[in-house]
Amino acid sequence: MGWFARTLKGNDPKDEISWDDRLAVAGFSPKDPWTLGDAYEGTVVFGATGAGKTSGPGAYIANGLLRLGLGGLILTVKPDEADAWEDRAQALGRGDDVRRVRPGGKYCFNFMAYASVRPHAQVGLADNIADLIATLGGITGDSATDASTKDPYWDNALKQLVRNLVTALFIANGRVTLDEVMSLVAELPQYPEQVGDPEWRERSAAGRLFQRLHTMDLTPTQRRDADVSAQYLLGEFPALDERTSSSIVSTLTTLVDPFRRGPAHELFCTGCTVFPELCRLGAIIILDLDLKTYQAFGRTAQVIFKWFFQQDMERTKSADDASPVFLYADEAQEFLTRDDKRFQATARSARVATVYLTQNIPALQARLGGEAEVHGLLGNMQTKIFCQNADPTTNKYAEQLFGERDRMSRSINMSTNQGAPAGPDQRAQQGGNQGFGLSEAREPLVRAEALTLLAKGGRSNKFRVGTWVFQGGRVWRSTGLPAMHVGFDQRGTARRSSKKRDSSKK
Repeated sequence: MGWFARTLKGNDPKDEISWDDRLAVAGFSPKDPWTLGDAYEGTVVFGATGAGKTSGPGAYIANGLLRLGLGGLILTVKPDEADAWEDRAQALGRGDDVRRVRPGGKYCFNFMAYASVRPHAQVGLADNIADLIATLGGITGDSATDASTKDPYWDNALKQLVRNLVTALFIANGRVTLDEVMSLVAELPQYPEQVGDPEWRERSAAGRLFQRLHTMDLTPTQRRDADVSAQYLLGEFPALDERTSSSIVSTLTTLVDPFRRGPAHELFCTGCTVFPELCRLGAIIILDLDLKTYQAFGRTAQVIFKWFFQQDMERTKSADDASPVFLYADEAQEFLTRDDKRFQATARSARVATVYLTQNIPALQARLGGEAEVHGLLGNMQTKIFCQNADPTTNKYAEQLFGERDRMSRSINMSTNQGAPAGPDQRAQQGGNQGFGLSEAREPLVRAEALTLLAKGGRSNKFRVGTWVFQGGRVWRSTGLPAMHVGFDQRGTARRSSKKRDSSKK
C-alpha cells in the first residue's frame, strides 16, 4: 500500500505530454476531422443487434483513441470483449499499457482502502461511500421496501447508516474496510437501553469501538463527528421500529454480500494494484468481468470502478495539463446510473472522452427510469452516430435531431374541356389548359425509415457499416448540412458515402 499511496500523491514516473485538443482522433470524411476536443463532448452510438455498431464506428473510434496514446477504462458485457481490446492494444503497440482486471489475475482494486487513502480522503469520505452504496442499490434494484413506492426515505436512511458507520471507523482506525463495516453493523445495539449494559460494551464490536473513540485524543472536528455518529448508531438507530431498522440493514447486507467471499472478495477487498488514476498515466484498464459470465456481480463491480473513475477524473487539479482519458462501454445501458448525466456535463473540462454504444433509447429508459433522465444524458453527448435500427422511438429521435430543410417541388396542372357537337358534319370542339408551378416545403434531412435500410456490414455488404452522423453545433463541410452519411469499413476505415452508394435515400 505504500507505493500505492505515494503514487496517488503525484510521483509520476512518466514524462508529461502536451495534448492539443485539435489532434484528430478520427476522420469521418477527408474534410471533417473529429478531434480530441470533439471526443471530450461525448459520443453515443445507436444500433440494433447485428447492425455493426461495435465493429464499425465503435472500433474506428477505439482505434483512434489508442493510437493517440490515451489511457482509459473499458467496461465489458460479452465474454470476448476483453480479448478483443487486448488484441487491439497489442496491434497498435499499446500492449504494455493494458491492465486486465479479472478473477485470478494480478490486478485488484480494494475500493474501500482506495477511498480511505486518496488525497483529502477525510473530506467527504463518508458521504462518498454512502452515495456509492445507494448507487449500487439503484442498479441492482435492491431496496429496503417495495420499489413501487419510490419512497426516498429508504435511500436516505441507508445513506445515513453507512455515513455514520464509515465516519466512526475512519476516525478510530484511519482507514475503512468492508469487513469492518459489516462487523460493526452486525453488532449494533438492538434497543437503546442495551448501550448501558457493561457486558454489551465489552463484547460487541460497536461497544468497543465507541469506548475507544471516547478515550482518543481527537481534534474538535473529529470529536464532534464521532459524537454525531455515536448519537445515531447508539441512540437513534436502535430506537427505530424493528421492521424499519431490519429493512435498512438487510438492504446494506444484500448489496455488499457478493464482495465478502470468492473472486469478488479477492478482487475488491484485498490489495490495490490498479486504480482509476492510472488512466491519466496511459494505462488501459479492461474490466474483464463480462455480464454473461459474472452476471449481477459483474455489473456491480464495474459500476463501482466506473464510479470511482468518474469521481477521480473530475478531481483533476488542472485539467489543462492533465492527460486525456477515455471511458468506453459497449451495451452501455447495463452500466448507467443517474450520476452519468451529471458527470457528462463536466467531462469536457476534465478531458474525458466518453464513448457509449447502445441499442436504442428504450433500453436507456429501462435503465435510467424515464424519458427526462435519458434526454438529460443524451443532451450532454454531442456526437451521435446512428447505425441500422428498427426501433421507431430511436429512429424518430434521429429524424428530429437532424432537423429539416427547404425543398422546392414542381407541379403540373392540366385541365381538359370537351364541347358539344354543333351539327352532324362538324367535329366536337375540344379545348384544354396546362399550368406549371413551384412550391416550397419542409422535409426531414434524414427520414426515420432511412435508418432501417442502412448497411449492416458483413460479407453481403462488403464489410461496410452504414451510418448517419450528427454533432451538435456542427455543419459538416463535406455535405454543407448537419447530417452526414458515413460508411465504416469493418476492416478499419471510414468514408463519407457518395450519393450513388447512399442506400438510405432510395
